[in-house]
Order: sequence, then C-alpha cells, then structure tokens
Amino acid sequence: MRRIPLFNRFGLSAIKSAAQKAPAFAMAAMLLVSGGASELQAQYPVPYSASNSSSSGSNQSMFGSSVMPLGDAVGTTAPRSRVVDSVFRGAPSNSQVQPVSYLNEGYSALAAAECSPSFGPDASCNISWYFGAEALAFRREGNRRFTLSQNSFLNNVEYEWGGRFTAGKMLDCSNAWEFVYAGPFRWTRTSLAEGPGNINSRFLANPTTLATGFDNADRHSQLWQSDLNSFEVNRRWWAWDAISTLVGIRYVKLEEIYRLTSTRSVAPTSAIYQDEIDNDMVGLQVGGDVFFPTSLKTMVSLKGKAGVFANFASRELRLQASNGTSVINGIDDVDISGLVEIGVRGHYLFTPSIRLNAGYEVWFVPGVATEATQFAQLLNINSGTTVRMRDDVVFHGFTMGAEILF
Repeated sequence: MRRIPLFNRFGLSAIKSAAQKAPAFAMAAMLLVSGGASELQAQYPVPYSASNSSSSGSNQSMFGSSVMPLGDAVGTTAPRSRVVDSVFRGAPSNSQVQPVSYLNEGYSALAAAECSPSFGPDASCNISWYFGAEALAFRREGNRRFTLSQNSFLNNVEYEWGGRFTAGKMLDCSNAWEFVYAGPFRWTRTSLAEGPGNINSRFLANPTTLATGFDNADRHSQLWQSDLNSFEVNRRWWAWDAISTLVGIRYVKLEEIYRLTSTRSVAPTSAIYQDEIDNDMVGLQVGGDVFFPTSLKTMVSLKGKAGVFANFASRELRLQASNGTSVINGIDDVDISGLVEIGVRGHYLFTPSIRLNAGYEVWFVPGVATEATQFAQLLNINSGTTVRMRDDVVFHGFTMGAEILF
C-alpha cells in the first residue's frame, strides 16, 4: 500500500520557520497586553493610598500605588471611591466605599449603591414622598336584565366617574409604605312603567296578600343603586427600576340598594319594597407592576393585584303597604370573597418629578351579595333572613392621572 506523507518538504520548512519566529510573536503580544492595561488604568484609575502599602507589599511593588489590591483590602482604612447611583437615586455628597474585595467590601459597595438604609443618609434616596391622583371612568357589568316588575326592565349601567389617590413614603430607594383610596363610585339604574290598573309585579308571594299592593297597579317605579369604595395599605418594593411588588391589606365596600314603589287607584293605594345589601370585604393582597421603557420619556406598564377577603355581608329588607302590611327582616353573615385587578398603562415623564399616565383596568370581584342573587321574587314573611354571597361582579374602565415625586 502506498504511504501518504502528512508533511512534505514545503510543510516542514514552514513549521521550522514559525518555530524560529515564536519568541518574537510572544514578545509582541506581551507589549500589546501591557499597553492595553496601561491605557485601561489611565481611563479608569482606582484611588489607593500609600497607607495600605504595608498590607499588600507584593501587590504594591508589582502594580504601583494607583492599583486597587483585590484580595488584601478587607479591613483597611484607605480612602473610598465614590458610588454612582442609578435612576431616581440621590447623588451622594461625600459618600464613598472602601476598595472592593471579593467578599466583604464588594458586598458593602453593592449595598450602598442600592441605597441600603444601614449606610446612612449619604446612601439614601433623593425621593422621600410620592403622590398620585387619577380619574377613573368605570362601568359595572352584570344583572342587566334584573327587574321585579313585569312591565319594564332597569336601564343599562353607564360609565361613572371616580378617583384614585395614592400617597407613599419612601424608606429608602427600594422600599416604601403607601396608602391608596379608590372611589367613590355610584352606579344608578331606573325604570318607570305606567298603565291604569294593568301593571303587575314578579312576586310569587306566600301569603299572596303580601303582593297585593304591587299588582293591578297604575304605576311601578324602580331604583337600583350601587356604591363602591376601596382602601389599601401596602408595603411596596422596587427592583432595577423596572419591577415593583407589593403586599398589603385591602378593604373594599360594595353596597346595593333596590327599591320598587307601586301606586294604585284602589286599596292598598301604595306599597314599597326595599332591599339593602352591604359587602364589607377585608383581607390580604399581593401584586406588582412591570415597566417597559419605550423611549427616554415614555414607558408602558402592566399591573396586577390579587386578594383573598373575608366578606362581612349584611342585608335589610323592608316591605310596607298603605293597608298596614309589612315585613322587616335583617341578617349578617360571613363568607370568602376575592378581588383580581389587572391593567395596562402608558406613562410620560413630563419632568423628572412629574409623570402623566393613562390606561385601562379590569376588576373582578367574586363571592359578593347582590340583589339579583337573593331570589327576591319569592316573597314571604321570612324574606331578608338569608343573604347569598354567590355573585361575581366585574368593573372596568379608563384611567388617567399624574404622579409627583419629591
């Protein structure tokens, strides 16, 4: 078999020539590395005092007095280099950190840069308070077809205006306590049906005399009103100026009042059915915001909150007719409810201390008591002695406002 040589005479000559020139290549590489390091040291000098020369003689002699010894600086008293703060953090006055080491000093420098309160006022945030005010145009969904009159439905719910007000106290650059109030919201629905002696109710009464004042009527007037208020106390944290998380206590009050008024030309000439329901929900919530910068002055954020509450619900029912017929009952009960809040907002930094925002939000509130879930049409002397917390209510709408930092 014919042997194929790996190197011919031209290849062997090339290898011999490269081997002869290897020392020259190595010397040139060392000069390039030394020159690059000198240039880097000139651009980013690290101050170091001669007082540390005793603690690191070898490093001092090798690199010179302007080079920071990485492994021997723990516990030294050398002058400290300044810390550069990130966005929204105050410019330090005389705050400095010791030359960093791999452990203790490096961690201290990082903690100071993150404005840890344990590093004194020089490392604190230049923002002490933040306040926000927003206008909310919310609509309440559900129960559109509810009525206790056979001749008319309640009209649809429209968007109603409320507000949200936020006040926060910064503990340092990444921790704060904040208070948030949203409300007051009031949604109102009405209906009116008229006809001489031919307006009837949907009541299935037992005894039937309870519904007498609402049947064969000349006029039915219905009013439904719902109020919403929300209060929050949160502990909030920020990270990397892009993520915010919170844990807090929230109290939500949702009220409903429904009233049916009937008038007739024969006795009983008038009758009123009124049902009042209160949902007092209190519990813990968690949440957060994620920010996506879109330019130097604009960004988009996603927000979310979720809470589990104890719902202390109460109900009071009154039926009164001009002939003396009356039913007055009430009940208090407790059950589990919740709240899920999601939204998207756009932000514009009008100035470093003033931010404008606008967005859209959805609140989902399960486990609440509403008039539509109480079987109000089943009228008897025990009506109003139970309260059913089985309804799910949705609020959604537009938000717009401003935030001030100082």
